[in-house]
Amino acid sequence: MKLLLSLGCCLVCLGSSGVHADIRFQMLAEGFDKPLWVGAPKGAKKHLAVAEQTGKIWLVERATGKRLEPAFLDLAGTALRKDNEQGLLGVAFPADFFQSGRFYVNYTDRKGHTHISRFKPLA
Repeated sequence: MKLLLSLGCCLVCLGSSGVHADIRFQMLAEGFDKPLWVGAPKGAKKHLAVAEQTGKIWLVERATGKRLEPAFLDLAGTALRKDNEQGLLGVAFPADFFQSGRFYVNYTDRKGHTHISRFKPLA
């Protein structure tokens, strides 16, 4: 699947005022397996994180769209996606991510149980 980055303003409709803004998109990166979220910790300038429902979180360089190897987090052997609302379901970076290194992931395991887990990168 392809990841699009909005370069323009989002479409704004303010009641009946009819205020609209143009939306433009630019291809940033592609080749993801069921991407469901893209974002970054507050203050991140160089990278975006892309979460795949199949269990991986990738870092992507904002300037080039290059996907960094290996995956930032790989739960592919732990998170199971049998149905649409299973697998890796969400990612949250707290405001203190750059100090603590901690982030949170919502996923379902091989038995279908939901987990919200806290992670901290080793390096």
